Amino acid sequence: MRNASKLRGLSNFIFLLLLFVLSFLHLLFAFRTNLYFSVDDFRVLEYFKDHGVLKMIIDFLLHGDMFGYRKFIGYLFFGTLFEIFKVNPAPYIILMFLIHTLNLFFLFFILKRISSNDFVAFFLSVLFNRLYLFYFSNIHEISAALFCLISIFLFLKYPKNILFSLIFYVLALFSKELSYSLPFAILAISYIKGINVKKSFPFFIVLFLYALYQSYFLFVVKSLSFVKSYGVTFDFANLVSAISFYVGWPLIFFLCFLPILFKDLKPVLFLLIFAMTIFPVMFFGARRELYYLYIPSIYLSIYISLFMRKIDFKTILVCLVLLFLFGGRSVFPKIAWHVFPNWQKVSIENVVKRVEGSLVDMPSTRVIDLSDLNLERDARLMLAHNVLDLFINESFSGKYTFMYNSEEKSVLALMK
Repeated sequence: MRNASKLRGLSNFIFLLLLFVLSFLHLLFAFRTNLYFSVDDFRVLEYFKDHGVLKMIIDFLLHGDMFGYRKFIGYLFFGTLFEIFKVNPAPYIILMFLIHTLNLFFLFFILKRISSNDFVAFFLSVLFNRLYLFYFSNIHEISAALFCLISIFLFLKYPKNILFSLIFYVLALFSKELSYSLPFAILAISYIKGINVKKSFPFFIVLFLYALYQSYFLFVVKSLSFVKSYGVTFDFANLVSAISFYVGWPLIFFLCFLPILFKDLKPVLFLLIFAMTIFPVMFFGARRELYYLYIPSIYLSIYISLFMRKIDFKTILVCLVLLFLFGGRSVFPKIAWHVFPNWQKVSIENVVKRVEGSLVDMPSTRVIDLSDLNLERDARLMLAHNVLDLFINESFSGKYTFMYNSEEKSVLALMK
């Protein structure tokens, strides 16, 4: 008995170590490809440049978050890193790695507990690892996933005491709205694992209260600004295109075939929960982002694991087909053998060099011409969101205020 326990412990250690290595390869790839701030990151930096984390918390409680989406926890992480490290990208990269790695670990233990099969839990966690998110503003997705996973893990481990599981569900909701479907997963787990389904009711009460909270901002405050890329369309062709993008018809066919192959219909509950979770983003007319799969894929992993509770020919066959459908070699992390330039970052650095060089040579310079520079998307966003001063040397940012003229492609430097 003691030897069996040691073997299980060694098995867990090996699988977790392998998952850590696979996640670490993503981290290495991020550093070797010069991952940097991008797109919405500059909008968030603009806010935190003038407002601290405490002000953000107060604004959130009174008005929802600063962009109207009612997300909170991710901005808390981002703002805390900004207050400590400013625009040094390394801590942001490391935080993304650490949270994703924790997600792999918790998913492994959840799948292991549900399927009682260490290898299947490991294999499906490897498939989940392919969704590693590099973009700093995806902190919302990975933190929400972490809290969902912890909530499920605690519910499975302590079904008679759900208080902490509920707390983490609340944290998940205030990290990303797609966490809303967790109570349905808790209900399905209760049904499949023989836990009293009444234990899931408090999760639905929390969801109801959260829906009331969201409704208040939607119908009373109406603070959510319209963004064109979030426009909703109910066009059938758009829905078909979205399904093809997020899942793909071969995978859909195979997932629907699993209940027939294994003669078990109970797991279909989790396939429905996966569909329910991804469903809201299917109607965005001009927005297709793979990071929307991060949270729903938790439920897809549970769905698949429920069929493969023992290692046999069917399980091995399913693993091979899934490996092929999820991309074969592309399931595993990319490896950057050399350090690669990030041209978005290079463009930002060229702007910074031009501004600093102009102020060194002619300290009285007021207008700095950028028209001859190739301004990539992120350089333009940095300038448009007025956060240039965060990226230049403090000896200049302390003396000047910068204003960008997009029409003339010039920066106005005003002595403070």
